[in-house]
Amino acid sequence: MSWSRGQINDIVAGQAAKNPKYRETLMKDPHAVLSKQLGTQIPKSMKVKVVEESADTVYVVLPYVAKEGAELGDADLEKVAGGLGDKICIASVLSTQVDISL
Repeated sequence: MSWSRGQINDIVAGQAAKNPKYRETLMKDPHAVLSKQLGTQIPKSMKVKVVEESADTVYVVLPYVAKEGAELGDADLEKVAGGLGDKICIASVLSTQVDISL
């Protein structure tokens, strides 16, 4: 099965909000936790980083951009695709609201 970034984020956020032990284990060994939860072995060559937000900090993840002139294949494009409008994650909802007041 193929998982979108949005689906993985929704799964992790839901579990981490309800279960402090899950949150702690995910921070220590995200590779193992996600492999088990998604039912697939994440390749050791793929780095998985977990960043914990705080009340006063919001993180924005920029997608990978290939070097100029290099093209991504279909499989590589699927790996970096994500968001609310992608085919896999069409019914997704935002799990966090951020209020930025100027």
